[in-house]
Amino acid sequence: MEPWKYDHSVKNLMLWGKDSLPPPGYEFPMALSYDYFDPPQTDIYNPAVFHYPWAQDAWYAFPSVYRHFPEPPLGPCVNDGLLEIQLAVSRDGVRFQRPDRTPYIPLGVEGTWHAGQMYMGIGMIRRGDRLLQYYIASDVSHSGYRCPKPLHIVDISRVFVAVQLLDRFVGIQAPDEGWLLTPPLRFSGNELELNIDCGATGEALVEIDDANGVPIQGFSLDESDRVRGNHLRKKVSWRNGKTDVSALAEQPIRLRIRMRSAKLYAFQFLAGPTVGRETIEI
Repeated sequence: MEPWKYDHSVKNLMLWGKDSLPPPGYEFPMALSYDYFDPPQTDIYNPAVFHYPWAQDAWYAFPSVYRHFPEPPLGPCVNDGLLEIQLAVSRDGVRFQRPDRTPYIPLGVEGTWHAGQMYMGIGMIRRGDRLLQYYIASDVSHSGYRCPKPLHIVDISRVFVAVQLLDRFVGIQAPDEGWLLTPPLRFSGNELELNIDCGATGEALVEIDDANGVPIQGFSLDESDRVRGNHLRKKVSWRNGKTDVSALAEQPIRLRIRMRSAKLYAFQFLAGPTVGRETIEI
């Protein structure tokens, strides 16, 4: 991996005065910023970038998104507001996008320990199929501990842990009924697995098409066995149990997945029970 390009013609950003160290500024290329989907006076803080080792070419960031309150005289404080943690994703670790603006970790209800601001730590701990992430949160806003009067003298921040299941950062959901058609792709392996939650009443059917979107005989929706329940590793089968897709390996195919009351998080092709994993994050 090469160092990022540096523009020496850009003047250093001295946010805290000439006697302090400058923060990174526009001398580096932009990786992630606020945009027109964000409300006015929004900042991106503390990106907490992490290379995700359990999928192919996946980088995640967990920025604290900071919405400023009005400055004096319209508001009582300087540099005050609320912060929540959102999710940003990248395939190269340089260009990041936010799938939506839904909080990855939302603010707590007013009066709880994480109702004001929160900051994600870097990295994850995996315990089996659970992922643990540690973050710091406070019950006061960004400058609320000092303005308009001190609310706390000590113990304004606490460390929390967020726990979720493997690969379930974001998914494609069909609350009623819908379908997904992938771009053309090539795979190696002999089985297809889904990370999917169909709950008790939902279901999914899977079809393998050629590059033009034409169903391949033996792998059509009509021949697909129904997927039901909540699974991290559900093997897809056709015609009452056939899971072998090795005949289609290394040729361009498209997956067509029809869902009802279900949420798809990822799919992967396996070369065996435990090796050759190639996860495709949704």
